[in-house]
Formats: sequence, C-alpha cells, structure tokens
Amino acid sequence: LFRSEVIRSHGLNRDDCLGRSSDVHDLRGADFQNANLAGANLSKADLSQRPLEKRTLSTNFESANLKKTNLSDAKLNGANFLNAFLRDTNLEGADLTGASFSSANLKGANLKGAKMEGAKLEGAKLCNTVMPDGSVNDSGC
Repeated sequence: LFRSEVIRSHGLNRDDCLGRSSDVHDLRGADFQNANLAGANLSKADLSQRPLEKRTLSTNFESANLKKTNLSDAKLNGANFLNAFLRDTNLEGADLTGASFSSANLKGANLKGAKMEGAKLEGAKLCNTVMPDGSVNDSGC
C-alpha cells in the first residue's frame, strides 16, 4: 500500500482508497511510485500531472476502480491495470509504455496521444474507446 503520509497530505484515510470512496479527490502530484493500489477505489480522482511535474507511476492498479479518473499526462510506464475498471477514464497523453491492461474495462476511455509501446491489451474491453491515434475502437461493444 502507499505511504500513509501521502494519504494524509491529501485529506484521505486508508478506507477512502481501499473500498468505498465516493467523493472526488484532487490527488494531483501525489507520489504513488511503486504503490500497490490493488482493489483501490479511486473513481473520479484527479491523478493528472502538470507537464513539468510528471512522475513515474510503476504502480499496481490491479482490479482498482478508476472510473472517470483523470490520468492525463501521467507517466504510467510498466503499470499493472489487470482487471481494472477504467470506464470513461482520461489517459490522454499518458506514458503507458509496457503497461498491462489485460482484461481491463476501457469502455469510453480516452487514450488519445498516449504512448502505448509494448502495452498489453489482451482481453481488454474496448467500446467507444479513443485510441492513441484518435480513432474510436468499438470492437468490444
């Protein structure tokens, strides 16, 4: 799990991220590097990074709820999104090099301009998903 001082500095407690958060949380700039957020509920959280403050998030998001989360411009190379719920998530411009999206729900997600070299999408649910080149993938509708 990520460090408790990161949680406290953003007004959260452990339960907010591990099961049932319904509020929108501004987590821009939070340091989740190498964090294990498996099963975390980060729906509607803003984890975006300002272009000059990009951080690498080699993070475990396995089975995490990231619905409508803003991850634009985040450095997520090598992140694990296995079975993650990324419906309507903004990943525009994110560095997703080598990330795993196996069996993830990417319905309505925005990947426009994202770097996806070596990313794994086996079994991912794609429906109304904006791909890195701006095309829309409806293969899983």
